[in-house]
Amino acid sequence: MGEKYFFSALEKNQQLLCCFFLIIIPSVILGQDVKMIQGKVEGDAIQGYAINIVNYTQQKGTTNDELGFFEIPVKVNDSVVFSSVQYNEYVWVVKKEDLDKELVVIPLISAVTMLNEVNIRDTELTGFLGKDSKEIQVNPYVSNRTLGLPFLDLEPLPKVDRVLFTAKSGILDYPINLLNGTIKRLKKHKNIHEKRSLVSKGEKIMDPVFFTETLGIPQELVTDFVYYCEEDAKFKQLIRIGDLLVLMDFYQKKAKQYKEHKQLD
Repeated sequence: MGEKYFFSALEKNQQLLCCFFLIIIPSVILGQDVKMIQGKVEGDAIQGYAINIVNYTQQKGTTNDELGFFEIPVKVNDSVVFSSVQYNEYVWVVKKEDLDKELVVIPLISAVTMLNEVNIRDTELTGFLGKDSKEIQVNPYVSNRTLGLPFLDLEPLPKVDRVLFTAKSGILDYPINLLNGTIKRLKKHKNIHEKRSLVSKGEKIMDPVFFTETLGIPQELVTDFVYYCEEDAKFKQLIRIGDLLVLMDFYQKKAKQYKEHKQLD
């Protein structure tokens, strides 16, 4: 009786140990993939500025110290976004060799703000408004409009729009081009041109590694994937806003649908 109880208790303990190892070992192995990386952001006059540093994949965030140094947990193929008002957004896709570096350097480019032109005059002012206003000579404003010249300061229309505009101009040209199908054909070409331009922006705005490594899209299908995303009505608005974090979240969701559609997994 005692021997039977002993083996029964031993068998239960073995089962508990097996469950313990099944729970602990995978978590330890997975934990080993994530490494605390030390890095430094570099840019013009970076000292004193705090950069928002977000590991989008791990949903972890941090910021740098006064000298630009930071620490953040990452693993291979994680997407880390660096953003601030003073610098352009930068996306760092973690590679295997980055985990072996003692210090990862992230270069940031200053955001350029265009200021309006300021005219400096050599008129000496006294500080009395009534007197100074009589001394200052104001030249009339001259522009293309006042001179009757073409508006060269405006961005020219794309070629496809200029051709469509010409086809719709004139008392005789418009009805003829409307009847023979030219207007319809040119409008179709315009839509194709706009779609191609939008897809190109959507592809170039992200690091190519983000598509291939983070999303797992084969290199030869990246453009096709962005065309797939363009079919969503939200895509055009996201590209116009240019918020990388929101766009990355959109791409992540679309990548799952796209791979199911293409049966890539």
